[in-house]
Amino acid sequence: MHCLDLDDIASQSGDFVILVAGDFNQLDTVFLESDYGLIQLASTATHKDNILDKVFTNWPDLYNTCVLKTLIKTKHAAVLVSNDPPARLCSTKRRTAELWDLRQHNIDRLHFAIGCFDWHYVLTVTMCVTCMTGF
Repeated sequence: MHCLDLDDIASQSGDFVILVAGDFNQLDTVFLESDYGLIQLASTATHKDNILDKVFTNWPDLYNTCVLKTLIKTKHAAVLVSNDPPARLCSTKRRTAELWDLRQHNIDRLHFAIGCFDWHYVLTVTMCVTCMTGF
């Protein structure tokens, strides 16, 4: 398997989207803008007075970012990236989120339940659909 790097992707023709995101604490990221023409989207400080958590793209019109306080214990803020309008993306309106309990005993119960389930019907339907579509 061949892994592509930014040079490989930039040399391709086509309407591809590059999105590079992460904590660029000590890395000088000027080369992403100067060498590859990427635009940095996060414009608000993410750690103290610095923008360390950055999002770069070659299609800045497609995405909006919002910097928010995280729910996890960290010194960094979260950078939310979406194609939602900024007013909706950065809304302080409360929302309900469903969280899964991923403790090991629950994962073990899920593995057991999946192992005990009779998959015959699901596999039969899947094979029939595969035969009908020709894939």
